[in-house]
Amino acid sequence: MTNRSWLMVLAIAVLVMIPIVGGAQQICQSIAGVWHCYAGCDIVDNVYNLSQDSSGNVTGSVTTSCGTYPVSGRMRSATADYSINVSGTSCPAGGWTLTGFLIADPNYCSSGSGDWTNGIPDSGTFQWYKECDGPSSETRTWLGFDATVNGQWLAMVAGGNGMWGGRTVAESPYQTASDTCWIMGSPNRNYNLPENNPMKSTWIVDQSQQNYSDFIGWGNEDPIWYRDHGRAPCGITLYQQMTMYCYAGGRVNYAQNTLGVFVDSSNISSCVNGVCHAKAY
Repeated sequence: MTNRSWLMVLAIAVLVMIPIVGGAQQICQSIAGVWHCYAGCDIVDNVYNLSQDSSGNVTGSVTTSCGTYPVSGRMRSATADYSINVSGTSCPAGGWTLTGFLIADPNYCSSGSGDWTNGIPDSGTFQWYKECDGPSSETRTWLGFDATVNGQWLAMVAGGNGMWGGRTVAESPYQTASDTCWIMGSPNRNYNLPENNPMKSTWIVDQSQQNYSDFIGWGNEDPIWYRDHGRAPCGITLYQQMTMYCYAGGRVNYAQNTLGVFVDSSNISSCVNGVCHAKAY
C-alpha cells in the first residue's frame, strides 16, 4: 500500500500531501483481461481473453489463426508467476503452455514476456500486452489525524475485475484550485495559479485490501502563519482526478475528488468530497 501525505513541500513551509511508500505490493495480483501476444506466438496476433478468481484460477479463451480454443491455468499473486494452458487441435499445435512473471514495474502489470512449450514438442519465448483496464470508482474513509496536522484518508478502488493489487494509480488536477489563504509572503505557493498545482503523486494499490492511503493536511507551521497574518479563516481546495496507468501510456480515469484543508482561529480541517474532520491546533 502506498501512503501519500501531500507535502506541497514548497519553498519555506508546506501544505501537506506526500506519497509515502509503506508495504506497497510491487508484484501484480491479477492476470485478468484481454492480452495480445504479438511476438513468438503465431503468424498473427493471438488474443487471450482471461478471467481469474480470488484463488488464482485462470479460465478463458484464445483466438489464433486456426480458431478459438479454451484456456485454463493459474496465477500466484504472492509471487506473480503464471502458467496458462491451451487445449488446441493440430493447428497451430495440439496444445501449448505459457509461463512467466507479471510485475508492476515498468509496465503497470500490463505487458511482459515469457516462455512457451507445445506438444510438437517445440519451445520458445513470447511477448504480450494487455488492453487498458481499470476500476470504475473508489470510496474514501476517514482514519484520523496523525501525530501532527495530517488527515489520513483510506481510498478503496472498486469495479472491473476487483483485483487491482500492484497496479499504479495517479492524481492530476481536473480544474484549477481555489486558495483563499495566499498573500504575498505566504509559506506556500499561490495555488490559484495552475502552474503551482501540487497534484503529481502516484500510489501502488495494496494487494490484500485494494486500497491506498492519502494524507491531506497542512505543514506544521502553516496554520499559525495564516492566523498571525490575518488570513484565517481560509482554506485551499484542490480538484483531484484519479487515474490507473496501463501499458504504453494508456490511462483509465475512475474517480474525481474534491480535497480541502482549512484553518480558523482554533482548528484545522481535512476534507474529502464535502466530508470534513477538524482538530484543535
